[in-house]
Amino acid sequence: MKWLRAGFELVAGKICTKVFPWQVAELRATGDDVIDIDYLKKWTRARSKKPNGREDSENMLENDNWTHPQVGWLFEVLKEWSNDQRMMYLQFVMGRAKLPVDMSTLGYKHKVKVIGHLGK
Repeated sequence: MKWLRAGFELVAGKICTKVFPWQVAELRATGDDVIDIDYLKKWTRARSKKPNGREDSENMLENDNWTHPQVGWLFEVLKEWSNDQRMMYLQFVMGRAKLPVDMSTLGYKHKVKVIGHLGK
């Protein structure tokens, strides 16, 4: 623990370790234990691909309505899942089990691609 504290003080500065408790540092580094679906929605991008291979433009959530109902259905399912199931989903699609505190700094966002079928 002594070496961990020394490394943290080296990177963040000694004053930060006195001002912020370790729980704040953990939250900033790894994210919250509870997966907030509304926060995930905010940072989700949806794109559709038609059977002819052309892609529609990327869209975001607008007034809780998605261009494609399948994206809304995904979030309905996620809301019904337990937090552990949500963490497993995130681990699968994003490579991390928790949402970062500040997703605006991520180079990638949560993306959903809807593939058209049956000529629709």
